[in-house]
Amino acid sequence: MANAQGYALSMAFVGRDLELARLSAALQRAADGSASRVVLRGPTGIGISALLDELEHRLGDVPGVVVARGGAFEPTSGAPFFALAGALSRAFTACADQDLARVVGGAGHDLALLLPELEPRLASLAVAMDEPRLVAPEQRGARVIEAIIGALDRLGSRGVVLLVLEDLHWADPATRAFIETLLRITRRLALCLVATYDPEEFHRRHPGRELVQALESSAQVDLLTLGPLDRDELASFAEGVLGDRPPGSLLAALLEGSRGNPLLATQLLAAHADVEGLRLSDSFEAVLQARLAALRRPAMRAVQVLAAARRPVPRQPLLRLALPEGYLAAAGLTEAIESGLAVGSGDHAGTDRVGVPHPLAAEAIERLMSPAERQAVHGVLAASLAGTPSERAWHREAAMDFAAAREAHVAAGRAAEALDPGATALLHYERALELSGDPSVDGRDPVEAAELLERAAAAASSAGAFRRAASLVQQAITVRSGPTRAATGARRDQGGSADLERTLGELHERLGRYRWAAGDQTPALEAFEKALELIPGEPSKVRARALASQAQHLMIAGRFDDSARVAEEAREVAGTVGGEALAELGHATCTLGVDLGYDGQLGRGLHLLEEATALAREAGRLDDLMRAFANRTTLLDLDSRRNDALEVVKEGLAEARRAGQEGVYGAFLRGNAADILFMLGRWSESEAECRAALEWTPAGVAWFTPTLYLSLLLTESRADDEASRMVGQTLLQLETVPAGQWTALVQRSAVSLALWRGDLADAQQVAGREW
Repeated sequence: MANAQGYALSMAFVGRDLELARLSAALQRAADGSASRVVLRGPTGIGISALLDELEHRLGDVPGVVVARGGAFEPTSGAPFFALAGALSRAFTACADQDLARVVGGAGHDLALLLPELEPRLASLAVAMDEPRLVAPEQRGARVIEAIIGALDRLGSRGVVLLVLEDLHWADPATRAFIETLLRITRRLALCLVATYDPEEFHRRHPGRELVQALESSAQVDLLTLGPLDRDELASFAEGVLGDRPPGSLLAALLEGSRGNPLLATQLLAAHADVEGLRLSDSFEAVLQARLAALRRPAMRAVQVLAAARRPVPRQPLLRLALPEGYLAAAGLTEAIESGLAVGSGDHAGTDRVGVPHPLAAEAIERLMSPAERQAVHGVLAASLAGTPSERAWHREAAMDFAAAREAHVAAGRAAEALDPGATALLHYERALELSGDPSVDGRDPVEAAELLERAAAAASSAGAFRRAASLVQQAITVRSGPTRAATGARRDQGGSADLERTLGELHERLGRYRWAAGDQTPALEAFEKALELIPGEPSKVRARALASQAQHLMIAGRFDDSARVAEEAREVAGTVGGEALAELGHATCTLGVDLGYDGQLGRGLHLLEEATALAREAGRLDDLMRAFANRTTLLDLDSRRNDALEVVKEGLAEARRAGQEGVYGAFLRGNAADILFMLGRWSESEAECRAALEWTPAGVAWFTPTLYLSLLLTESRADDEASRMVGQTLLQLETVPAGQWTALVQRSAVSLALWRGDLADAQQVAGREW
């Protein structure tokens, strides 16, 4: 790329030999089977992308190295797995047909959702893309993470994968969850992760701050910080841009003006060549303003539109944008590219794209536009060019069109549910709520307002934010039972209110589950009671579900007689309803089996759990199926049939693997196996099961059980610093899991650790406080 005077305007690559050597070493470690994670950090424009470009260039066609490189952009920060989708799309495009089916494996459904353009190719290769028969909607995000990791593992099976994810300060929640999972995985993966970000972007309230802290504190992460170019490097850099060694005076001014930042240096050199009277000590914005002013109006407008887009966009749709002052001119776009303020390039799919060379430049150029100009351009981009619902929402907000932004966020939340029904969907629903007014004031339909709160509550629950979920569903109850009830009549004997009572009952059932998961046991049981008061007494699927939920949580609380009574009623109601309530029948049957087992009727209890296993499989309910497997191991262990229990764990893991969710559901099952192996004295196997379980990101009890048993195991076997940390974790985790179920084992670990360390007073204090 060159300007009118023939100066090359691309950022030349100089120095960085140490960083290249460390990246090469990390890639070799991954090829040798060791965990390899690298962070490249530095201020915007310091040359991280240029370093990665050089690494790719040097790798060339090295056999066995697969490059999967993707990046995040500010407008896509709410699109689930956006950077990963870009990286996988590039890698899959380069993958031969005979290998693609093997790489995708059984993850065709989820990978096709992530990469819709992949679907025709998978169909031509006869790769199955049907949704798994057994589903767990709340864990869909975790299933997609497992699918991605499996695909990357198979991609690297004949060599190594270099997975590059750039600009994590703009990454979506699902991408961050993927990286958090990858950090925990210690098994062999021929995968070198390189993550890049600008540390200055991670302010105190940045949603990715915890991920950055984990990356920077992890012993397995190689942390590389790129600093400014020194005088000699900057001289070589300028020579690469200008084609000749710069004079000493120019170099001195360049060093002062750029502070060694390659992006600033590039813009200063271009301005020095193109703009009369510009000083190299001028600010970055002043330099860009002068360069823009040197363009003709069509070229300037093209640069401004590209700056507002904040990421490369396809050339032809760009030229068809209906801007207020007319369409962009092809000649103007060409002039913008020739100036170096825009860059044209083809992506891996062959699409001709155009963009501003760097996000820092895009931000500065957009700030130079008037508010009215900015808003108009963002409105057009939202209507015509934004590729995803989340991107449309971002542009609508930038256009200050808050009503349309709210609707776009709702659409983005619904779209996110297909890939990440947790944190990413919650991000959009909460933003939509922030942009919403009070329905009693602004005239919006209260039912619509309640439905948004309910979706947000479900997303919060999927994200493991159970207290937030309970708060949101409580707000939904308030909205539905306020003006809506006043309009329809609050009593059942008034026409039309039975449906309302049923809906409020369903919401109280959800409130009970969320409160329980948050550790609020008594309010949870009260919510279940309220649900059954509200739901009409005749047999229905809704009533069967509420009864089954109440029975389950009474069982967990140790109230087995009460639980058995409610479970029997739930089974009776579900049986009367028939096939529609098959899942509820299985749920209640599972609970009743445990109740009877703890009542001494182990044979009948195990028989009911096997029946519950079959019902869950027939209903296609993975959550209930895994619960049935876990409860079977518990009763077999109670009956001292521990080897039989281990076989059930293996059976359950195989079932979860077939459903593509071994990581999440395996965590809970492995926790049960760890307990059994500990009691059998097979401590090394117990530890291995715990550590395998903790490589994934389950929430609540699924996270707690392997953590609990690992802390117990480490306390009794080593009582070292790791044991102390694990005991601390379990004590903290008691705040998010119903304490009655786990307190004894947690306190046993805490007391035992104190005794092993000879601190009798601490042991007595802990035991006395918790007794």
